[in-house]
Amino acid sequence: MSSASPRGALEAGVQPMRGWISWASLCALLLAAILVVATLRTIDFPLGTIGDEWGKIDAVRTDNNRYYHPLLMIEVTQVANLFAQARDLQSVVDVGRACAAFAGGLLVFATFWLEGSCFPTSAPWRQRRRRTFS
Repeated sequence: MSSASPRGALEAGVQPMRGWISWASLCALLLAAILVVATLRTIDFPLGTIGDEWGKIDAVRTDNNRYYHPLLMIEVTQVANLFAQARDLQSVVDVGRACAAFAGGLLVFATFWLEGSCFPTSAPWRQRRRRTFS
């Protein structure tokens, strides 16, 4: 018997991978992707429209953080800017806005994951059986 068959893998002690992902996980991923795409399409407004962008640019470019803004997003933008090599101010802001858009999508999926790990499987909204009314 070849080791490529599922039975051969089980005999070798290898657990087969699950081939299905739940519909709720797919919905969460789809919702996160829609959020990221929608946000990326709306972040092309000019520099200075939001008043605190100057402080964020200063924190990203010079590491002079005055702690008015979330440190994680400033640092993620600094790392992304190492790869993007943005030099002018508008490009630095665009990198930061893109990081914020992806963080928003990650937040949607992380919220779904947190719900799955915090609530018991007996919660009413996690039941898969259908109720029939007589």
